[in-house]
Amino acid sequence: MAEPAFALPRLYTEIEAAEYLGVRPETLQRERRAGDIGYITVARREYRYREDHLREYLEARECPRKNIALVDSGSQGGQTGKAGSSPGTTPNPNSAGFALLAQTTFKRR
Repeated sequence: MAEPAFALPRLYTEIEAAEYLGVRPETLQRERRAGDIGYITVARREYRYREDHLREYLEARECPRKNIALVDSGSQGGQTGKAGSSPGTTPNPNSAGFALLAQTTFKRR
C-alpha cells in the first residue's frame, strides 16, 4: 500500500483537549461557544481540536513577562529579581489601625 502524500493531523476529543489544556471539559465547551478556541465539527454536536487550535489558545492567554530589575544577590548564581516596592513607597504602619484590626479579629463572639 502506498504512503499518503501528507499525514492527517491528530484530532483531540473534547475530553482529550481539555486534559491537554489542563481545564475541565465544561470550560473548554464554554471557550468554544465564546469563539475563543478553534475547532472542527465532525458531526452534529461532535467537536474535535487540532494541536494548532490548542497551541494558539494557550499562546493567546500567555501573560507578558514583567520587566524585572536585576540586583546582585551576593550568591554564586549572580543576579536575582528585585523584590518589593521602591524605597519610600511603602506606607508607614499605623499602630491605631493595627490595634483596631486586632480587636475586631480576636473579639469574643
